[in-house]
Amino acid sequence: MGVSMKLNLIKNIMSVGKIDIAVLDDHPLILTGLNDLFKRNQLIGTTKTFEQPEEFKSYVSNNIVDVAIIDIRIFKSDAGLEIAKFVVTKKPNTKVLIYSGNVNVSYIKECLLIGVNGFISKDCPIRDIGKAIETIFNGGTYFSKDVEEIIAVHGLISEPLSIEQLKENLLTPRELAILKLVCKGHEDKLIAEMLHISVLTVRTHRNNLMSKTKTHNFRELYLYATRNRLFVEIEE
Repeated sequence: MGVSMKLNLIKNIMSVGKIDIAVLDDHPLILTGLNDLFKRNQLIGTTKTFEQPEEFKSYVSNNIVDVAIIDIRIFKSDAGLEIAKFVVTKKPNTKVLIYSGNVNVSYIKECLLIGVNGFISKDCPIRDIGKAIETIFNGGTYFSKDVEEIIAVHGLISEPLSIEQLKENLLTPRELAILKLVCKGHEDKLIAEMLHISVLTVRTHRNNLMSKTKTHNFRELYLYATRNRLFVEIEE
């Protein structure tokens, strides 16, 4: 990114207000360190830190948060995954950045399925945190190099289609309705009953969805919908 583009980006961000952040991590030293780091970043406004998932969830539910930074492992549980899923589903305007020391295929795949905007390792350079926040705040995705390597090696991400392509150029209203119900985990028989169509028709639409989005199974279809925030938009 050139100097002029960088200055324009800063101006754009500051014209609409600084980035408000909420952090969930069960390590007080990390919370203190991030808080101190963000105080020195002119693009960041308020920073609220939490050790308890329910307190974090309550704050995000009742306040405007631009970027939610979440650790996966909270007090020896995977509570961070549930919190990330809650934010993505219930607060679609809040970007989600996973900041974790647990970087493995299983966690990365789960986070991609949830639809997070970024995933960075706690081993990454400290400057990456600021880059990640700026990138996802402006509508992009950001992964630290070690996460990118795992994604590439295991083929976890295909090139996503834009929401506009999916909604306007590819998917019919009926397919969008079925996508919503499929992503909710409903079986074909129940979907057929809800939409008053045959099970065979539901399966035909499901196959068309996978063909149009170039996916091969439910998990890949769900990943496309969540990564593009299409499922969230349908919910609204």
